[in-house]
Amino acid sequence: MSFLGLFNFTAPYLPWVLLGFSVLLGSSPVVDLLGMAAGHVYYFLVDVYPRISGRQLLKTPGLLKALFPPDDVVAFPQDERGFDQAAGVNAQF
Repeated sequence: MSFLGLFNFTAPYLPWVLLGFSVLLGSSPVVDLLGMAAGHVYYFLVDVYPRISGRQLLKTPGLLKALFPPDDVVAFPQDERGFDQAAGVNAQF
């Protein structure tokens, strides 16, 4: 990723880059740090905790499930080069 065309970094560092930019502009880092903490808590509750305990604490509200029904997606296997074997096209971007 590139931030304002000034320097390149990988995606996991985006919150830290935005935090640094906010501090350079003179705003408080508290809001950005709270956002990072909320993201970590959400990730833990949705991905990590269910694997450990077998229980899912956060569930999608029924209203959202009703508004956005699941699509019937058919996934085709890819070979080692990233080509979709069924369509014969390159699936990588």
